[in-house]
Amino acid sequence: MAYGPRLRFGEVLLIGVIGLGLIGGSILRGVAARAGEISAGEVIGFDADPEVRAAARSEGFNVADSWREVVNASELVFLATPIADTVDLIGEIASLGAGAPVLADVSSVKRPVMQAAREAGLKQFVGGHPMAGSHRAGWAAADEGLLRGAVWALVLDEQTDSGAWANVAETVLGLGARVAPVSAVAHDRAVAAVSHAAHVASAAYANSIEAVAPMPLSLVLAAGSFRDVTRVMLSPEERTAAMLIENGDDTAAVASVMSEEVLALAKALSARDEGVVAKQLASAGDLRRRYDRLIATEAMTGRLIDAPNRAELVDELRGLVDTGALVADITDVMNDGAIWRAAVLSPV
Repeated sequence: MAYGPRLRFGEVLLIGVIGLGLIGGSILRGVAARAGEISAGEVIGFDADPEVRAAARSEGFNVADSWREVVNASELVFLATPIADTVDLIGEIASLGAGAPVLADVSSVKRPVMQAAREAGLKQFVGGHPMAGSHRAGWAAADEGLLRGAVWALVLDEQTDSGAWANVAETVLGLGARVAPVSAVAHDRAVAAVSHAAHVASAAYANSIEAVAPMPLSLVLAAGSFRDVTRVMLSPEERTAAMLIENGDDTAAVASVMSEEVLALAKALSARDEGVVAKQLASAGDLRRRYDRLIATEAMTGRLIDAPNRAELVDELRGLVDTGALVADITDVMNDGAIWRAAVLSPV
């Protein structure tokens, strides 16, 4: 894959990562693996926890002693800190003045981060959210392959700088992910439904068990369904709570609709209405099968989009925002900047 002119592995220190938890650590490991070796000429990281810094250094990674060192050394910096910390960092980086690198975040809620970046006057900021994760957390959970094959949402709106977006998108693609161009509002509504509300449902389900079922017999009899539904409850509570609260309005709206669905199904069960129960289950099963087909790209069609330069290519990609289309590749076709091509998968 051809990288853009600012992404020259090995010549200067290019990629920085602030926050070396599950996602940030996976980015650091992934960039190093993509470059072929851990080198100070390719990637640098920082974490506020000195024990995390020491652990990363012990594995040979280049780790700074401050976030400012990362910002000063890098051309593209991923902010992989909790949302509140990311918002604070945006303001502090903006206060440094001209010469700031391209910045990208990985927060699971986009509106507060995008608002902070716009209010701070950061022109080269790209909001992002890799749809990958684990109930595990921290540097020890980071995995260079975590982001491979993942969908990575990147905010692309009228204010997004085309060059900055292309740089981030090419780096993300280089990590093996696929890019979904999104708006901040639609992103937050979508993840409230498919991600954040899942934590609400799981918590409500788990908390209901002790109230209605015999213990410890219920846990002894629990098997795959219980494990699947409650897996997300193994995530750190503070991290999950902060995520849910940041997207509180959208997640609460989904939870409200979900409660109506549960009550309707409970009423049908009490009435022994097999038709209603079967219809509800079939509708849910159809949605899951649609998801499986999309993930396997069986329900997607591919096409190529060409443009004479990167900026015009990004302008073409703006037409895909919030459509569910995925950018699978961005390439300098002739290696001379004359033709830029995006390979796109769109739902059918």
